Parts: sequence; structure tokens; C-alpha cells
Amino acid sequence: MSDEAGLFDDAPVVHAGVKRASEANAGERRTKLKMWDSTCSQMLNPYGSSISKYYDVQKLWDTVSKGSKVAVYHSELAAGNDADGIYRQGVGLSRFAESMLASIDALKEPNISKLLKDAPLQAALADAAAIEPSLRILNQGKGSQSSSDAVGFQHMRAAAARAAAGHTGHTDKEVSDAASTIHDWLSKETTPLRAILAIMGSHGAFWTGHVNEKVARGWVVVKKTSKEQTRACALARKVGFGATNVVPDDEDAKGLL
Repeated sequence: MSDEAGLFDDAPVVHAGVKRASEANAGERRTKLKMWDSTCSQMLNPYGSSISKYYDVQKLWDTVSKGSKVAVYHSELAAGNDADGIYRQGVGLSRFAESMLASIDALKEPNISKLLKDAPLQAALADAAAIEPSLRILNQGKGSQSSSDAVGFQHMRAAAARAAAGHTGHTDKEVSDAASTIHDWLSKETTPLRAILAIMGSHGAFWTGHVNEKVARGWVVVKKTSKEQTRACALARKVGFGATNVVPDDEDAKGLL
């Protein structure tokens, strides 16, 4: 079932449409992920919609779990179930919580209420309110698996920063209860918040459009590119246009229309 179905009952099911070649088994690979190893970074098309439009949750998870030539996986949530893997999954859970909280904060911005109809926005905000306390508990920031690593000024500065931000620590029960709440939420077939994130995310198109427009504006306003040079650049690039690939309609959006 599509992610948008949390708001629109007639939103269609999305099926995976493309395959990605595996880059596994190409030497020793990282389990501690760099930012560019993340699923978001790997899937982003910096000049248009990302390939996420072709991926349902099964196809996405299969791809995340395969990793690349340098990373075992594209999310710590795909780590194994040994002691180290359980810790790394905890890292992935914390990172998930951090990103969800950023999205929820964005939904509360005044401009969003001017753009979205009140009913779906309020449904998503109510959905978010039910899980936000749990997400804040699970968003545990930087940490270390080994207590021997938790020494020195760097650790002390990190601990002070967490305390200043209100992260004073939680009991085992609080963390366990928060994890249970999020597990229940993720297990739901549809939710209004998930639908809003899918629609507003628009496969990254709004983000890439926003950033690239800002860069292009710098080209004109800061670099002082003239209109004549703009025309010259466009004409220099005009070397003939062949047939373009036909991109299938985005099934996720049809439930809105």
C-alpha cells in the first residue's frame, strides 16, 4: 500500500519498477556509515526526482540491505542481530528519530499551514504528536559502544551539549516504552504523517529544485552574469536534443487527484 494512503483511501499500491546492480562483496566494507553512505544520499538525484519513486518498501529494504562496494548496508537498521549489530541498529533507530523530528518541526512552520488544507495537516500533526515524545527519547545523539571510548574532553563536551539540549538521560523503561511505541507506529499499514511526508518529500524534487534555483540565482546575482552571456551559454549547450526516456507516472500522487 502506498505511503499516501494514510490520508487518501483510494491511493494506489506502488510496485518497484527498476533494479539496481549489487555492489556487494568487493573487499572489506564499513559498518560505521559515513553520511554519503546513507539511503537518502545514495538515492538522491541532485538534478531532479530521485529513484525512490520506483521503490516500494520491500524493494527499498532489499537495496538498503545489499549495501555498496564500501558499506555493508545503507542504514544501520540493516545490521545483523549479534551484539555489535544490535548496537548499530540502535544507532539507526536514533538517526531515524532525528530525521523524523526534523520533519515534524518543519510541519509546524507557519508557512506550511498556508499551503496545506487544514484537515490533512491537522491529521498529520495529531499523528506526529502521538509519537513525538518517543522520538525525542530515541534521538540519543552521538554515543559510543564501548565505555572505554567515553573519556576525554571530546566526550565531556558532547555530554555537556546533550545536557544543555535537555538530553539528561532516560531510564531503561522510558527507552523501552518509546521503542515499543515507535514499533507499533511503524507497523501500521497507513498513517497521516507518513502520507504527508511522502507527498511533501516529492522524491526530493522540491529540495533539489530549491537548492539549484539558489545556486542559479547566485550565478546571476552574485557572479553578475549578464543576460547576453546567459543566452550565449544556452546557445553553446544547444547541440541537438535526442529522444528522452519516458518516465512513468508517479503512482503515489494519483490518490490526491
